[in-house]
Amino acid sequence: MLLICSGKDTFRSRQKAQELVDAFKLKFDSSGFSIEKIDAKNIDGVLNQTGAMSMFSARRLIRCDGLLAQIKPPQLKTLIKRLKEDASGLILVTLESDEVSEKMMKDLKDVEVHRYEFDLMGSDEFKLWCKKFAINNDVNEKRAMEAAVRYYPDTWMAYQEMMKLSANPDAPMIELDTDEGNVFGAVGKYLSKAQGWRSFLHDFYEEQVPSLVYGQSKSGLKVQDGQDVRLPPFAKNILMRTKADNLLLGLKSGAECLFVSRTGLATVDEIESFYK
Repeated sequence: MLLICSGKDTFRSRQKAQELVDAFKLKFDSSGFSIEKIDAKNIDGVLNQTGAMSMFSARRLIRCDGLLAQIKPPQLKTLIKRLKEDASGLILVTLESDEVSEKMMKDLKDVEVHRYEFDLMGSDEFKLWCKKFAINNDVNEKRAMEAAVRYYPDTWMAYQEMMKLSANPDAPMIELDTDEGNVFGAVGKYLSKAQGWRSFLHDFYEEQVPSLVYGQSKSGLKVQDGQDVRLPPFAKNILMRTKADNLLLGLKSGAECLFVSRTGLATVDEIESFYK
C-alpha cells in the first residue's frame, strides 16, 4: 500500500504524513520497531527494506519523503513489484512537495494507492479550520478568528499562534516582520485601497513606485492563482487578502505609469494622477 501526502499547504500535508505513522504505531506496533524512515536519496535502501521481513509485526511501514520525485523508472518497476507482492504487509508513506504526475499515477495503477492532497484553503474554509482547532484545544474563538484573519492562508503561522493561545489565553500576537513605513508598505496600502492611500504613495513618490505597483500586483495575482512566488510569508498573506479586482487595477495603473514615465509624457509629480 502506498500513501501519498502532497499539496501546496505543506504544513497540513506534513501533519497528515505524521498522523499516518502515528496511526500505524497505535494499531500495529507501539514499539515502533517495524517503522523505517529512509532518505529519498537512498532509493536502493528503500527497495532493500521493501524486500525484508519484519520480526516485530505482521505489517511494516516505511516513510520516505520525496520518494516519487527521486525514483528512476527501473527502481519504480521494482518498487511496484514489491508493493504488489506484499500488498497486505507493506505500507509506504511519502510526503511529496511537488504534484505527482499523471504518468506516475498511471504507472501505479496496479498498486493500492491512497492520496491525501492539501491545497491552500479559501478564506471561509481557513476560518472553519481555525475554529475547529480552537474548539479542540480550548482556545478563545474570538482570538482564533483574529489569527485566521491575520495569517490567512498560512496554516503553520495560525497553528503556532493558536498553540500559544491554548497555553496562555492572554498572550499577545506573534510579532511579524512588516514593511510598514517604507515604499513597499505604501504600495500595499494602495493595493488594499486603505484610507489615505494616495497620500502614502505621495510620501514615497520615487521613480521605483510604478514598477513596484506593477510588480506587486503581478505577484499578488500569481499568489492567488497558487503559483510559487519568492516573497516573505507576511507579504504573501497581505496579497492573498487583497481583492483580485484591486490587483488587476494595480497592474493596469502600474503599466500606464511605467509607460508615461519612461516615455517622458509626464513628470514624476504628474504620474501620481494615473493611479486609480
